Amino acid sequence: LEERKRVAGFLADSLALVTNFAADPLPALDRSNVPAPTSEVVVEPTKVESGLRERHYEIEEEAIGYTYERIFRPYIDDAKSIIVEDAYIILPYQVDNFTRFCALAVRHGAVNNIELISGLKGEQAAIDDADSRLEALRRDLEKRGVTFSYSRTRAIHDREVRFDNGWIVKVGRGLDIYKRPEDWHAVDAHDFSLRACKQTKVDVFFRSSND
Repeated sequence: LEERKRVAGFLADSLALVTNFAADPLPALDRSNVPAPTSEVVVEPTKVESGLRERHYEIEEEAIGYTYERIFRPYIDDAKSIIVEDAYIILPYQVDNFTRFCALAVRHGAVNNIELISGLKGEQAAIDDADSRLEALRRDLEKRGVTFSYSRTRAIHDREVRFDNGWIVKVGRGLDIYKRPEDWHAVDAHDFSLRACKQTKVDVFFRSSND
């Protein structure tokens, strides 16, 4: 009887982890010292059949568990084209962040086209290095059946990700939402689900083709 109780308890805990993995960060960890998001406003948009809703929330300073998958995945599944506007895809870690976003799109979606519009604020050598990295990414995505293009402009201001299914995700800090780890050999340096975030706001809108 005791063995049955132990096994049943283990299975229940495992099921809880699976159920909450994508929806609620750190379900099995002590979150008493982790800032929670501020109250979230959920708006029911018109003409949306996916079951998704417009959302407006804030990621608090030092909050943990906000992966790209958690923020963007719900809007990727039926998108074929994505446009990312982010002025700061220049430094190596910023290009790495964008590459992770592309990996998420390829892994979970039917995406066949990704476009990046970025800025020109930075040393020319850094911009040239970033463009070289983006060109390598373009070649890799091409092998995977995804067309990738990128451009730079001084006129960019907003940071947003637009999906051709009508969803727009605006993140105040763009893709650069994670704090630098204290040690690059620590686990949070390699797993965004464990990395502390910078404070930022997230706004999710739906715009139909008729709007």
